[in-house]
Amino acid sequence: MQTNARVGRGIGRTASVVLVLGVMAVAIAVAFSGSASASSVVVNTLQVGFTPSSFALNPTTGIIYVIDNGGNEVTMINGSNNQLAGNFSVGYLPLGAAYSPVDGNVYVANSGENTVSVVDSSNHVTENVTVGVSPYAVGVDATTGNVYVANNGDNTVTILAPNHSVVGNVTVGIAPVAVLVNNATSTAYVVNSVGNSISVINSSLMLSREITVGNGPLGMDFNPVTGKFYVANSIDNTVSVLGSNLLAAVNITNVGFSPVAVAVNPTNGFVYVANSASGTVSVIDGSNNQVIDNITVGTSPNAIMYDPLNGDVYVSNRIDNTVSIIQGSSTSTTSSSSPSSSSSSGASTSGGSSSSSSTPTSSGGGGGIPEFPLQAVAIAGLTIVVVMSYLVVRRRQGAQGPSIPTPT
Repeated sequence: MQTNARVGRGIGRTASVVLVLGVMAVAIAVAFSGSASASSVVVNTLQVGFTPSSFALNPTTGIIYVIDNGGNEVTMINGSNNQLAGNFSVGYLPLGAAYSPVDGNVYVANSGENTVSVVDSSNHVTENVTVGVSPYAVGVDATTGNVYVANNGDNTVTILAPNHSVVGNVTVGIAPVAVLVNNATSTAYVVNSVGNSISVINSSLMLSREITVGNGPLGMDFNPVTGKFYVANSIDNTVSVLGSNLLAAVNITNVGFSPVAVAVNPTNGFVYVANSASGTVSVIDGSNNQVIDNITVGTSPNAIMYDPLNGDVYVSNRIDNTVSIIQGSSTSTTSSSSPSSSSSSGASTSGGSSSSSSTPTSSGGGGGIPEFPLQAVAIAGLTIVVVMSYLVVRRRQGAQGPSIPTPT
């Protein structure tokens, strides 16, 4: 009987330890599931034209322009209600676009005919300006009104004055695909996809610097609050983070496969990365370079834009011919502040917009806590509690030995 009592006490102690561990697992899961459940979600998916490739935003009207590369047209979304608002035709194989607050026009790069369509406030093409070979991207300086056009076919950037005359042609790196303009300094940053670099064009419209980044850079954005630049490197599967001096790059390595576009919400510092091969958007906390969420969107997302007017994030899905809308209210604060940078890009890169976040941290970036593992921990913890409770009862009954009938 003493042996059975010791066994019972041993079982009781072991069960108590396991029960405590189970309760701890549940508590940890519950504690963290609160943050996971507050993660961003896709709240709407809109069918647009063929092969959407980039975005532009009119911050005055709230209209979002989706450039449909395969349909030679532009689809409009009303940002106030996220409903389709019509479409109009542009040139052949349009890729990148940007809105100019100086003249109210939208500039669309037509890669198949070496022109830029000038679209007025009535959505009419008023002019087609000849630029370099295979223009991929457009960026606008909201201070000077200059328009920067990245020509992928001849490794140049054509600079147009507000009257649409050519005021400069700057040779940049190999295969430029995206342009971002800092309105505060009138500096343009050009992403060179084959050159693996960023070309910097200063306010004198001269090439001033060439900065090396990762392999296959396609998209870029800038946070005007922190001064950080974010570059999506599609071959490395990384995001390069550069300081305001464009030095001391930190690479975030745990995003999805083939990151091609970046958008920044400067209000909360979140960085959104479109991963083309994964069909996801990674969300990075810009304060510590940690990936805090991975959001499933459509097939082959290739452009992304943050809208400071409603706080939402827009993702174009090249294969689906759709735009996924990620609700911004759960991860961002609506802002109506004036944009401080303008950027644009072409195929399979971040979308163009007059917002500083057209394009969404320790070295390497630690992973966030995804929802599924937390749910698994919670289930495992609850299972442990239930099973061990059952075993404790059964084994204590066994430790007491069989009941012996009392002789009569």
